Amino acid sequence: MNWLFFALAGSIAQLIDGALGMGFGLTSSTLLLTLGTSAAVASAAVHAAEIGTTLASGVSHWHRENIDFTILKRLAIPGGIGAFAGATFLSSIDLSGGTIFISTILLLLGLVLLYRNVFQTNIKPNMAEINNPRYLTFLGATGGFVDASGG
Repeated sequence: MNWLFFALAGSIAQLIDGALGMGFGLTSSTLLLTLGTSAAVASAAVHAAEIGTTLASGVSHWHRENIDFTILKRLAIPGGIGAFAGATFLSSIDLSGGTIFISTILLLLGLVLLYRNVFQTNIKPNMAEINNPRYLTFLGATGGFVDASGG
């Protein structure tokens, strides 16, 4: 695949991410798969591109003291395990099956983002759920798996 297509996909995804504050991985993965990139290459390219932006975001939150380290630990450890499982799963399945699997995940995530941004403008977090260790473990593991396998 031509590097120009990767740059175009990244630019469009960053434009959407800059406007919404989220969606870079979702948008760029979708665009790369649409352009014919294999699922594993799309996932690797997106995660390589996200290193700089997530590092800058993390440093900014840390500088503003906007991190709850208890919640971070409860999310990070299961998230790392889920990410390992997702990457292992993605590398072990048939390429055609991987594209269908990732396309389904991307479609569902896109519909969730669309629904939240169009119909739910005043979402208030449920603090009881946020502080529940089992919920955070499930959220971290599921998020890590989905992210590593293409979301």
